[in-house]
Amino acid sequence: MAAQVLVLRQLRALSEFREVALLGESDAGVHKLRVACRRLGVVLVAMAELWPEEQLKPLRKAVAKLARSVAGARDLDVIITGLCERIAEVHDEEERALRWLWNRSVSARNQEQRAVVAALGGFVAHGWLDRLVEFFSSTPVALDNWAGPGETLAVDCQTVAEAMPRLVDAEVERVWQLSSSLADTEASDAQHDFRLACKRLRYLLDGLGTCLNVKPRKLVKPLRRCQRLLGELHDGESQSLGLVQLLSGHGNRLRRIMREAKKTDATTDALAEIAHQAARACHDLPAEGLALYLAELAARRDVLRDELTELWQRLDESGYRERLLAAAQPSVGESRSS
Repeated sequence: MAAQVLVLRQLRALSEFREVALLGESDAGVHKLRVACRRLGVVLVAMAELWPEEQLKPLRKAVAKLARSVAGARDLDVIITGLCERIAEVHDEEERALRWLWNRSVSARNQEQRAVVAALGGFVAHGWLDRLVEFFSSTPVALDNWAGPGETLAVDCQTVAEAMPRLVDAEVERVWQLSSSLADTEASDAQHDFRLACKRLRYLLDGLGTCLNVKPRKLVKPLRRCQRLLGELHDGESQSLGLVQLLSGHGNRLRRIMREAKKTDATTDALAEIAHQAARACHDLPAEGLALYLAELAARRDVLRDELTELWQRLDESGYRERLLAAAQPSVGESRSS
């Protein structure tokens, strides 16, 4: 029943922020819609054994697909916000480059809104929202007419507090296994997995917070900080890769044009046309400013890695893992009725 309540709570959030995301007037709608999908996914994975797999699997896939469908829009929202903040701090060539990137990103975000609208329209048109609500309102317990534990639940059914240690132990173990990737500056994929594992653990602790021995907000605060650093690190690396591809693409195009110039017989008309092609290939690309921004992203990446490594080392040495595990243990003398 607790799992049902958690699922239905996120379905309510999904329905609420679906309308906001459709309007596309702010970045809050897509962000909160994606968070609702991910929180929902955590419950459906951590507590999957409560529902028949053949029925749960398509529902879980539908939610995951919706989350992926709005990921591009959310990533662009983050980029646009970061560019706005950076533009206020720079001048000259870098400012011109960042304003160029901002306009390019806004245009891409407007195009991505169509994908968001299509994904949400398809989600509703295929009846996934209604099917999710209907299924989790009645499976395994029909909450609208459930009379009490004696009617439905087996004698050996665990309470949430009794199931908590097993659920939290598994997520904590995964987080600490992936934390070893922090020592490898090239392990960006593993660090992304580490970020997602921190998020899963945080969402689980948030959802089942009333069964913890400490306030969940205080317990997950270090995880939130790690997520912020990992998220900024991931976003910076993604932007760096995009800039390298952008600059390389223009460079390749110019090289092709120059090769054509080499093949000409040096007639004035042919060279003039080649010159125009070269100008069109890079006329609006602020290469110098983009290179400066790329260097800034690299420097910022080093700072974030050092800060993240230092933070995790402090948490590890201070017994943060032990506190997480202890918080999930049932209180002394806690009865099954609690």
